[in-house]
Amino acid sequence: MEIVDTSKRIQDIRNDVKYLDRLTMVEFQAAQKKIGIWSLPEVRKMKKDIIDEVDFQAKATLLQKLWRMIRGG
Repeated sequence: MEIVDTSKRIQDIRNDVKYLDRLTMVEFQAAQKKIGIWSLPEVRKMKKDIIDEVDFQAKATLLQKLWRMIRGG
């Protein structure tokens, strides 16, 4: 589906990107702390990619994190 009626102004686009970055960060923090909907097993199962990243950040060694960064992941 094509997105219509969007702003073409660069400042609007930058603001949208900043908002989405903040939203992603807050969602990740909520998943870490099992707050709100992130406390529900069904949601955690449905959004397994986010939970996998939360688990990786919590359990991975510094070397594993560094290796992932080097690989570009």
